[in-house]
Formats: sequence, structure tokens, C-alpha cells
Amino acid sequence: MSGSVLDYIILIISAFFAGVLNTVAGGGSILTFPALVLVGVPPISASATSAMVVLPGYLGAAFGFRRELSRLGFKLLTRCIFIAVLGGLLGAQILLITPIQSFELIVPCLILFATALFGFSAPLKRWLSKRGEPVRGLETGSLLAVSTYGGFFNGGLGFLLMAVFSLRGFGLATTNALKSAMSFPLTLVSVSTFILAGVIEWAPAAAMMLASTLGGFSGSVVTKVLSPSILKLGVVFFGTTIGFAFLLDCFLP
Repeated sequence: MSGSVLDYIILIISAFFAGVLNTVAGGGSILTFPALVLVGVPPISASATSAMVVLPGYLGAAFGFRRELSRLGFKLLTRCIFIAVLGGLLGAQILLITPIQSFELIVPCLILFATALFGFSAPLKRWLSKRGEPVRGLETGSLLAVSTYGGFFNGGLGFLLMAVFSLRGFGLATTNALKSAMSFPLTLVSVSTFILAGVIEWAPAAAMMLASTLGGFSGSVVTKVLSPSILKLGVVFFGTTIGFAFLLDCFLP
């Protein structure tokens, strides 16, 4: 990236609203990743840097659910965190060995997929809430697949984790707590891998992490001024537009 004032204005604004979005409903990576690519950060570095930007928010969420997490069995919590760490490592390694041309083709699909998850999160949650009584145990394969996806591309991670836990019959509080318990170590491990590989853009990351944190604190205030449904509609429109723009860029000369 050129590092111009305009570039940083774009990044800071996107990160701020990503922080707001993560406080309100999740899905902040839908904003931060395209913004990084827009200012000239290579897609793989943009994905890695975007994951680093949302990391503090995951820690805050896990801390916020500390009471719910304390009520869960040690065995279940340990198992989930182990799967999260393993999946995060696998996903990060897959990203690092993915050819840039292949990743550029995958990116539009990932953005559109994450946007669709965000857009249909409400009806998905309603449907999942009717699944019946809790089922003992977790399907390790599905959790590992979602964790690997999260290490590869962080966008939509929270929605996927909530879907897996809800499908297994957990209530909303437990689902949110487990999602937070997995998201932080998963992203921490993947970001650590990216740091060792030298693919993090440090200057944008620092500015965006501060803006994202401020956005997270401002989330409750923003939702009083702006309707959550309008905010959601705007994000879906933005994500869909960006996704198709990336898709066209792959096929047009």
C-alpha cells in the first residue's frame, strides 16, 4: 500500500464500523478485508491483517462470557479450545501455501459466503432454535472444519460456530459463550502464524486495531442512533457489491 492519508482514512473508517458491527451483530471482517485490498495490501496479507484487527474484540467477548464459560464442563471447554487451536493452525498454514492467483479466485466466494451468513443470520438462528433438546457431545469434524475455515479466512467465523453449536442443541447463552471461547484462541494462533511468516502489515494493523476498539466501545451508542436493521442492510449491500466486484475483476481483462 502507498500509505497515503486517504488510505489510512479508509482503513480507520472501515475498522471503526467493523468494531461497531462486531458489537452489534458480528461480521466486521466483511468491512476490514476489502478495505485493506482496496488500499493496495495483497489479498493474503489483507486476510492475515484483518484477522489481527478483530482479535482484541474476540478477547473482550470471551471475557464478557466468563460466567457462562465457568458453568461449562472442563472437558467440553478444553476440547473446543483444542479443536480451535488445531483448526486455526491448519487454516493459517493452508492460507500461507495457497498460490496468490488461487486465493484471488477464492476471495469473492468467501466474501459472498460470509455476507450471506450475515444476511441470513436471523432466520438461521430462528430455525436453529427449533431443533429440539440438547444433544450430548459435539461433532469434532464439523468444528474442525469451521475452525480451519476461520484460520484461513476469518469472515463469517462467528456465524458458522453459532450454527454448529445451535445444531447440536445448545441454548443461545451457551452458544455465544462457546463461540467466543473458540474464536479468540483460534484467531490468536492463526495471527501468531501470520506474524512468524511475516505477512502482517503492521502500520495498517495498529491503526485499525485502535479504530476497531473505539468502534466496539461506540457500538451501543451507534445502535441508538442507527437502526440495527439499517446497519445490517448496509453491510449486506456492501458485502454483496464488493464480492461481485472482486468476482468481475477475476474474469475481466
